[in-house]
Order: sequence, then C-alpha cells, then structure tokens
Amino acid sequence: STAARFLGAFFTIATVNTAKEQEVETRDPEKEMVSPTQSERLTAAAAYAVASCAIMWVNKWVLTTYHFPSSNFLCASQFLFTVVTLRVLKTFNLVDLPDFSIQMVRDIFPLPIFHLVNSAAGLGGTKYLNLPMLTALRRFSILLVSIGEYYILQKKKPRSVQISIACMIIGSLIAAWHDLAYDFYGYLYVGLNDVFTAANGITLKLKSQKMSNTALMYFNSLVSLPFLCLWMALRPGEVCL
Repeated sequence: STAARFLGAFFTIATVNTAKEQEVETRDPEKEMVSPTQSERLTAAAAYAVASCAIMWVNKWVLTTYHFPSSNFLCASQFLFTVVTLRVLKTFNLVDLPDFSIQMVRDIFPLPIFHLVNSAAGLGGTKYLNLPMLTALRRFSILLVSIGEYYILQKKKPRSVQISIACMIIGSLIAAWHDLAYDFYGYLYVGLNDVFTAANGITLKLKSQKMSNTALMYFNSLVSLPFLCLWMALRPGEVCL
C-alpha cells in the first residue's frame, strides 16, 4: 500500500510541471507583465502542494479524529476567517479590495453559488471518505474542466496537457488502490465538488475577470456566507452550541 501511494504521488508530481509549462506557453504574452522563471514556478507549485495537503489533513482531523459534527459550520468558519483576514489586510493597505456593490455581485454571479457548493461539498466528502479515495475522485474535476472547455468554449487541450491530466488521474487511482471504499454520501459530495469546480473554472473563462483572485476569493466568501448560515439555520441539529 505504501509503495502504491508513493508511485501514485510520483505520477502526479511528475506531470504538474509539464501542465504548468504548457499553461504558461498558451497564455497571451501581452497580458503577462513578467514571465516567471522555472524555479519560481516550481516553488509556487511546491507551496501550493504543501498548503493543499495541509488543508485536507486538518479538515480530516477536525471532522473525523475530533468528530466535529458539522462540515457546514466548518465551511462557514473558513468563509468568515477569509473575509475578516482580507478585510484586516485591506485596512493596512496590504491587499487591494474594491468596494462592495450590488453591481459587483451581478458581475461575478453565479461564481459565489459555485464557490459555496464547491466548498461545502468538498468538506462533506472529506468527512465521509478517506483521503486517498477523496484525492482520487477529486482528480476527475480536471477531466470535467477539459470536457467543458471543449464543448462550451470550443477549446481543445494540447496533447501534452491531455497526457498530463491522464497521468494525474492514473497516479491518484494507483495511490488509492488499496483504500477503495464506497460511501453514498461521500461519492455524492465529491461528485458535486467536481462538477461545481469545473463550472467555476469554465465560468471564470467565460467572464471578463475585472478583479484579482484575492478580491474574487473575498467577495465569493462574503456573498456565500449568509446563504450558508441560512441553510444551517433551516436544518435542526446542524450546529449544537
């Protein structure tokens, strides 16, 4: 089992750089102010991998090891932390966030809905499935994005990117081979997570993005938080204080 997980991780890591390089090459050079170096790309990829794994492990510990009863409350807490932290950073002029307005919400809609379902479903899947199986199933969101881009945006991925995606999915399946488990709610949550991850990515490309990723994360969390709180309020026993 350990060897299989290592091999799966190797497949995934080995293909990340190829995909990133191809992504940089297909961007519009007029929109790129500074092209990152190879070491900067590798550093960013490594930092993302560490942060992503850390988030998954902490969420899994909270929901299973410590038996926290509500994944939705955990999701709402993360939304609130994101909003408060970025607001404090804006106060000290460390980040640039535009002012809130109804027009701004209209401009980014339906991204907050996708963000809400994506985040809540991801934490729900984390609660019901083991991490290797969760990781394997979430890799299919990359495949869904490619299919959506092909049929909606009429954009076909280069062969090298297709091979990278296939290797990532195969690698994650190898890593989870000895941890195969079926849980209806777990599969349902991860399926929703994959679909709305793909929908979010494709919608971002359909819209002309007028704000930074940091600002988009801030407003997605800000707009999603009241809806999630309302959903929890309508479900008796969702949060026990």
